[in-house]
Amino acid sequence: MEKSIMRRTLGLVASLLIAITALSSCGGTSMTPEEALNYFAQQNRDGTLSDYRLRIYYMAPAVMRSWSRPVRSVNDLIRRGHEYSVIVSGEGLHRPWPLDSDLLHRIEAVELVPVENKSDIRARIYYVFETDRGRKIFDVVMFGDNWGVGVNWTVFVNGIEFEWDDIFYDIIRPHLPLDAATDMDNLIEARNEFQNR
Repeated sequence: MEKSIMRRTLGLVASLLIAITALSSCGGTSMTPEEALNYFAQQNRDGTLSDYRLRIYYMAPAVMRSWSRPVRSVNDLIRRGHEYSVIVSGEGLHRPWPLDSDLLHRIEAVELVPVENKSDIRARIYYVFETDRGRKIFDVVMFGDNWGVGVNWTVFVNGIEFEWDDIFYDIIRPHLPLDAATDMDNLIEARNEFQNR
């Protein structure tokens, strides 16, 4: 009798652990960056953003455009730049999101090219898309900089470094204050002009 109860209890615990593992792997940090971006795009398509939030931390606009500042970690950015942050949740994600279909296609089609040589982090912007309970779907750190001259940018997605693509900025641009968005627009435009020479 006691052995039967013990077996059932162990079976129940094992089943519970399997269920928790399965649930936590769905929409969590166990996703690859590609899976996480596709998941994000699908939530936009489905219009099911109410249970999510977007947290954005950024440097003061005047500092953001200067590459002479020391390399900063994400923790530095969050700790020192707390007054420069935006948190959008629930219905706020529906304005101006859901994103337009062109941007969603770009998110789904973006080619993530891993970087061979690791960069220093120059954290100008950090954002995380997460559930309203704080479970991270993906996060992005802009930028990595191999050369220290602000033109060979990279981006970190879920901790993995990739070559830069403007899509990572375009995702959050609608939620940045005008001064920060204007400075980033100018910085990216100058970088793209330099790259295309």
